[in-house]
Amino acid sequence: MSIKNTDVVYAWHKGRPLSTKNLLTDGCRLFSYRLLIGERLRDGGMILYNFTAGGLGSVSTTTSRHVKLARCYADVVVSRADEYRRIKGSEPWDDVSKAMNG
Repeated sequence: MSIKNTDVVYAWHKGRPLSTKNLLTDGCRLFSYRLLIGERLRDGGMILYNFTAGGLGSVSTTTSRHVKLARCYADVVVSRADEYRRIKGSEPWDDVSKAMNG
């Protein structure tokens, strides 16, 4: 049985590591390629960084799909750059650039 992206986001929700070719979770963080798109907070809450056209901006069609799959498990969805800066302390597109060139 092959692992699907839906299995990976469910594993993220449950705190278990799992990966496919382009989507990975260590149980706490969720990555699309090397870009952090979600993380579990200390209090157990799930935060999702909305790298889609309607949010922080689309990185790729695949990353947008990954974000949309994970949305149902997120307690908080960060869709504005000022929210992202407040939480992460960096600019969203600086982090995208680092992930893609890293």
